[in-house]
This record gives sequence, C-alpha cells and structure tokens, in this order.
Amino acid sequence: MDSGTGEKTRRIVHCELLSIGGGIGSFALISRLRRAGVDPSDLCVIGPSLSPFDAEAAHFEDVAAPPLGAWYSSDRSSWLGTAAALRFATKTGDVRALLGAVGDPVSAEVLLPRSGDVTASLNHEARRIGWHEIAVQGSATSIRPCAGDGYLVEAQSGRVRFHVRASNVHLALGPGATPMSEKASSFRSRYPDDPRVVQAFEANHDVLQRARDQPSVIAVHGAGQKADYVLNQLLELRETERLELQVVQIQDARSSRDDDASVRPLWFERRLLRAAGSGSCVRMTGEINELRPDGNQLRVEVETFAGALPLRVDSFIDALGVPSAVGSRPLIADLAEAMGVQAKALDRLAVDESCAFAPFSHGSGKCYVSGSLAERRMPTAPDDVLSHQIAARCIAEDLTRSGIGERVGLAQSLAGWVDWVRAVEPG
Repeated sequence: MDSGTGEKTRRIVHCELLSIGGGIGSFALISRLRRAGVDPSDLCVIGPSLSPFDAEAAHFEDVAAPPLGAWYSSDRSSWLGTAAALRFATKTGDVRALLGAVGDPVSAEVLLPRSGDVTASLNHEARRIGWHEIAVQGSATSIRPCAGDGYLVEAQSGRVRFHVRASNVHLALGPGATPMSEKASSFRSRYPDDPRVVQAFEANHDVLQRARDQPSVIAVHGAGQKADYVLNQLLELRETERLELQVVQIQDARSSRDDDASVRPLWFERRLLRAAGSGSCVRMTGEINELRPDGNQLRVEVETFAGALPLRVDSFIDALGVPSAVGSRPLIADLAEAMGVQAKALDRLAVDESCAFAPFSHGSGKCYVSGSLAERRMPTAPDDVLSHQIAARCIAEDLTRSGIGERVGLAQSLAGWVDWVRAVEPG
C-alpha cells in the first residue's frame, strides 16, 4: 500500500489482448475473439462500467432517445439483423417482422427491434462469452511499450492501482464528451440558468413539459441519428397528446447527414411526410448566426441560401453533435507524450486495414484503434455498431495471423449462431 495516498497496488496481470474502453467497441471485439476460440484468461477489458451498455441504457431513460420500449432506429439495428431481430420476429409470429429481419430491404422494411430487445440480446451474449470474467471496472492512465514486445498499461480501479502486461492493446474510447455547437455553447455560457436551450444528449423534460403546457415552436439543430431521435420524439408527442407543436429542423449547411448516417424506417419517413404536409414540421438548411433570448421566446437567425431568416422559437435542442478533441483525454495525452508529439496531433489516429495504429506498434505487438478515435472510412458512422463489427473482424483476423485465435469462416460462423441460440459458451 502507498502510505501517502492510501492506495493499494496490485500485481501485474498478463494477457494477449487488452481492450481499453469497455463499451460496444470492446464488446464487439471480445465477442469475436471468444468465437474464434480465444480463452477468457488471455483477454482483459478496462472500462468505466462492468456492462458495455449500462451508459447507453441509462441514456435512453433520460434524453431524446428511445426508452426501453421504443424502437431502436439507427444503424445499430445491424447488431440485431441476424440475432435479436430474428428472435423478436419469431417470438411474436409477425411475418412482416420476419421478412424485415431476413428479407431484401427492397421487398421488406428492415426490422428495427425495440431497445429492450437490444439490451436483452446483449445481456445474453455477455453471459455466453464470460464478459464479466474479462471486464474490470476502472480507467487506464498510462500506456508504454515494454522491453522486447508488448505494452505495459497502468490502470486504476477504485483505490487500487494495477498494471496489465499485454501483447496487444485495443483503444475503443468512444467519442468522449460531445460539446454543444458554437452558438448553443455561447448561449449556455451567457445564460447558464436558462432551460430553453438543451443538448440532444441531455434530459429535456422542461422542454417537453413546456410544449404540453402551451402552444410551442421547438427548433432542432442538426441532422443524422441524434436529430432523428429528437424529431421522432417530438412528432410522436404531438400526435399522441394532440399538442399544438411545430418543429423546425435546421440542418447545418457545412455538414452532411452522411456524417452520422442512420437507417430511417418507413414509418418514420411517413411521419415526417405527414408532419411536413400539415406544417407541423418545417425543415431548412443554413448556418445559425444568432441565438439569444427575446422576451418569453428565443430569437434564432438562420443564414440560408436565400438570405438571413429570423425565427422566434420557444425551445432550442442542439443535435449537431460536434466531436470533441480526443487529444484532451488523459490517456491520449499520455500516448502523445510517449510518442514525443503534441496531443492535438492525435485527435484522430490513422489506422491501416487491420485497424492497427502503426506508429505505436512495438515488436510483434500492435496497438489497434476503433470507433470515433480511428481515422478510417467506414460504411456507417464510426461509433455505430456495424462499424464496430467491421473493425472487430479486421482486428480478429489480424490477430489470427499472429497465432491468437482461429479464423472464423462461414461454417464456424453458422455453428456460432447455433451456439448463440442454445447459449453454449464458446470453446
């Protein structure tokens, strides 16, 4: 024990792969490696929670995203396209849902299961792969190459400090804190107690209650899945509670919806069309020049292609999702120090086809990176489950070439799904 701090220091833990993050990125890779026959004793995960989806499940309960009974409407449904979606479809006996789970999207609407089904399926997989034997609740504070091969990672769990000696490391730290857009952040700084401007990731109970109490106009700034969550929530509220509510979506002219791609189910597209036809949802593209209080309302000035357009709204929800600088996080700052570069140089880490960050490879060991931290083109948003699955496959195949695990081919994959249904633990 360190008598000065009262902290305990534990012995060094050895493993073939250490994944730092503990979220869906770590979960996707560990699940893949367990199916490839890697023993749990060769794997370790460090993250803020013992559950890779605790934070996401809690997030559903409080913010403009679907609660546990709501449809899970984003590319994250890809995680369940052949698993929970099939389970849901067969359990309910819904033929259309079954077609949506396995059919061609041209001939059948893609099934987007409810978020409760997502959580249940992930819990099922966590138990099957022995996730809780692998995961450690804590945070990694330092990572250094070892003499010879591999890495030495210093970590903290409560008041206990420990070290992990890993042949390979995987960074799946996620996007970190997502700050508000410039105008919304400036408003929050000047008027910190004004509840009328909120971020999409924050609780918006005051905004919703105000819409219930009086006729309201709510501006939603942004596009992509975060904005879709908010739009769906507001339009559903208007329909089910018959509110006098108008939603104005302001899509930023400098960004593209493809930056945060999401699958829109047909029922949501129809809801948007109905709302546009009735005038209850107005959509425009432009840059916000001004956001300030204006009596009992807010004044929003939008610079559109046709010129400046002033709006008076009752609430403003910022769903632009400006990514934060990852170099500001302690572990990245430590990594930059180890490499002898400035932290801002590591805002995005350029990885190769196997998701390895070559500048920090050491001997036969590699530093893999996935999620928003990795600079690599993916078919969906970088922190989407489909992107995590693709990265997990690339990393697992690269590890197989170095003798860690077996290649998962078509036959093994099909056998794996049978084992998944039967809840058989991977060998």
